[in-house]
Amino acid sequence: MALTMCSRYSPRKQTQNTKLFSKSLLTWFSFFVFNLCLASQLFAQAQVPELSLLPWQLIGVDNEFVSRNGKKIQALHSQLQQSVLSTPQPLDLWMEAQGRTLPLNLKHSLHPILSGKSLGGLPASTYIVPILCRIGDRIIVATELVSLKDNFLLSAKQQFTAREAWEGDSPAPLTIGAAWGQGLVSAIRQEDAEAPAFKVDLSLLRSSHNSIDGTHQCLNMLLAHELQKTMMVPTPLDLLEGYRLRQNLIPDSAPKRSTRTFLLDWGQNPTSNKLVALVIASESVMSSQMTPRGPVSFEIKPEENRIVVPDTFMKMLTDYRSQLLTKDKPQVAKVYGAWAYLDRGRAWGLDMNDRVYFEDGGRFVKGHVVGFYGSGLNLKSPRGFAIQEGAIVFIRKGQREVKVGDSFDFDPTAYPTPFPPVRQPAKAN
Repeated sequence: MALTMCSRYSPRKQTQNTKLFSKSLLTWFSFFVFNLCLASQLFAQAQVPELSLLPWQLIGVDNEFVSRNGKKIQALHSQLQQSVLSTPQPLDLWMEAQGRTLPLNLKHSLHPILSGKSLGGLPASTYIVPILCRIGDRIIVATELVSLKDNFLLSAKQQFTAREAWEGDSPAPLTIGAAWGQGLVSAIRQEDAEAPAFKVDLSLLRSSHNSIDGTHQCLNMLLAHELQKTMMVPTPLDLLEGYRLRQNLIPDSAPKRSTRTFLLDWGQNPTSNKLVALVIASESVMSSQMTPRGPVSFEIKPEENRIVVPDTFMKMLTDYRSQLLTKDKPQVAKVYGAWAYLDRGRAWGLDMNDRVYFEDGGRFVKGHVVGFYGSGLNLKSPRGFAIQEGAIVFIRKGQREVKVGDSFDFDPTAYPTPFPPVRQPAKAN
């Protein structure tokens, strides 16, 4: 252990200072620090509530509407709480019961979040976002079940209501009962084993200070709820409460990065059932421009409480998804001297200095990733699609043996090579 308080460039002073601590004291101190780190790690892993319920997220509704319907909105939140949570309590009190000491400002920000055990088989380490937003004369009540670890949607449910139905002293035009929570459970999307790397992110072209931004956010939310049924989609709402949850409950979590980004502009007055949105698509790693880059038609069906995605848009997403299947190994699209250009890159799972190799027909080739490239090279994969983002591999062995169409695999050899040396996996037999 480095317990000296003088320069590391003075070995003599270091030797003198280490004499201040006996070997037994250093041993016990090291043991104490090790156990303290282990205990903190176990605490961080264990102390996470099964389910948290955020307060209402109000999008595009004015303050007068909220003040007139405050009791109705609070009643819906209480109904949702009873349908999904068992013995809930404010998150700050829950964390203090686990032995955490919180600053006063953090206590105030976490107090509106309710946490506890889930009802109906909801997965652990998740949170629910209740949303109230407006599209024209409609008020949409929605709930999102979000993974706490990576901020991706697991399921969603919404219901359209008429704005006039909220006026007056009549009760809220809908109720949230046990069936609502069961609907969230039944709609949970199963993990995609073939293309876990394919993730779609939705954002807006218009600035956030636009007066109709709330309606645009609501439409993006409906589109995200429709897409998450078949693919991984992060919640399109940038939630401060969700960020606080991850920072305080899972501080070492790293939200997954999306691989395709779609910017949408829903127009000046998106109130009708048939909408034409301007869509700009890009690849998320290198920001390479992609199709579509123009108008796309959508249709809102209030009787079905959803937005209809056109078949052409879904087919395009399916084609992009097929380009990131984990079962498809990276193939060589171009050979330039000692460098091989692969049709898979960072979005697929490759990283800098990853070792790759293949052995086929007496050829043994190995190399490592030295960089990435985008669509500017206009390369086409041997599989037939235009490469939006790929990796560049420097071939260390078998440079003249590489051909277009060769498939590389990950080399599990440890780096740097341990002693005694371990043979390459392809030659271990």
